[in-house]
Amino acid sequence: FHCIHTSVTGPIFLEFHSFMGDIYSYYEGLVDWLKERALILGYETPFRVTDLQKLCEIQELESIPDMGEAISTVIADLQYIEQELDQAISASSDDLVTQNKLLDYQDATGKFRRKLQSITK
Repeated sequence: FHCIHTSVTGPIFLEFHSFMGDIYSYYEGLVDWLKERALILGYETPFRVTDLQKLCEIQELESIPDMGEAISTVIADLQYIEQELDQAISASSDDLVTQNKLLDYQDATGKFRRKLQSITK
């Protein structure tokens, strides 16, 4: 997300740049909340962002795509996040605090994805 957020260009630059910043900030908050929640529940978590990135399948882009490719890439990433959240929600069935928070994040992810999909129509 950050690669696209900082490098996007084109006729809808301001709107897209702002929206990508919102998405990027939102997921920074998710990562922070997940780490804090895991620690509260007694789990160890990766200490550094680079450790966390090694666990994540979504990688930064090597080059900057055009606007259409950028939107398609982010939509695919959001779909992946929704699937991962779905699995995490199922796995957290005995912890309603975690499950409800993950449901909130999954709902927001779907809203982000649908907004981007509406841009491509």
